[in-house]
Amino acid sequence: ASCAGTQKGRIWRSMHNVSKASWRNRSEEELAKLQEKSKLYRRLESTIFDLRDKGTFTSAAKDLTAQLLRVNPDNYSVWNYRRQILFASGETAPESWKAPPDVAQEELVMSAEALKRQPKSYPAWYHRKWILDRLESGRERTLQSELQLCARFLDRDERNFHCWKYRRYVAHLAGVTPEENYEYTEDRLNANFSNYSAFHERSRILASLAEYGEDKISTLQQELDFVQQITVTAPDDQSAWWYYRFLLAAVTDDADIPIEEKLRLLRQEVGRLNELVEVELECNEDDPSNVAAAGNGENVKWALVMLAHVLTLRIELGESEAASSSQRVKEVYHSLIEIDADHQRYYQSRLRSLGME
Repeated sequence: ASCAGTQKGRIWRSMHNVSKASWRNRSEEELAKLQEKSKLYRRLESTIFDLRDKGTFTSAAKDLTAQLLRVNPDNYSVWNYRRQILFASGETAPESWKAPPDVAQEELVMSAEALKRQPKSYPAWYHRKWILDRLESGRERTLQSELQLCARFLDRDERNFHCWKYRRYVAHLAGVTPEENYEYTEDRLNANFSNYSAFHERSRILASLAEYGEDKISTLQQELDFVQQITVTAPDDQSAWWYYRFLLAAVTDDADIPIEEKLRLLRQEVGRLNELVEVELECNEDDPSNVAAAGNGENVKWALVMLAHVLTLRIELGESEAASSSQRVKEVYHSLIEIDADHQRYYQSRLRSLGME
């Protein structure tokens, strides 16, 4: 293991990486333009709703819905009207309507344009799913294309949970195996350890892999090895520690895993965490401000938190060395109180709840 660096020079912004100041500091000219755009939008929306109320289901009306949805993909009512127009274009009842290849392509292209405007639009993603459910032909080719589209959107925003959910659905339709999905999350995590969404998706897949795999313990061992590599490389990255805790719960809560195996895995993790803590403390000794200085405690903090958690799990499972583990838990929490003053009351409450203070 080696000392891990922390990310520097971050620019903190509001949601979607848009500075709050950029919205507040509008000139009168810019505000006037926005007001004019708002009027045009309301006028278009009113026209569309008038057509809908009159029962107009023409190609021209559909074009108007596309025009509005490219500007505001979150307008549920206009998406619903667009689907009514599609139903009217067919010769069957709505419940049995199928999208011909040209219609499906048009809808997928249009909704993709809407998603470029707002990548987290619920109704736009739903419309794509709605079209996939009604494909008349070309299903396999379309599904592969959709997986590629998901990859592009996740390249832009790896935490877009709408896209992750949609990809999960597409992968199911395309017959992608849990193992293949697992490899996909690993590729995403190798590109960026901080990808919470990829870890979340991995946790969902793990259940099926562990349950139906030939060796559940082997699967969990591989995952512990995988996350251990990440925590050594980026010890201050909370996403990996979240997944670490999830894996430990998967081990200790599984009634099919013998107590002896659970304790063996936990002993292994205590050894790894002790080593990581030792390495990070040695690294901080080279820093004149030492481990308790602002920022420098982050590299060791999460390893200590997890070490206390694993030791507590061992005690709860009735290990033979409970007294030694209890003393170590106490030492770890006292260390955390020193290096993480902002959360010292939490650590003190943990000691009290464990009867160690």
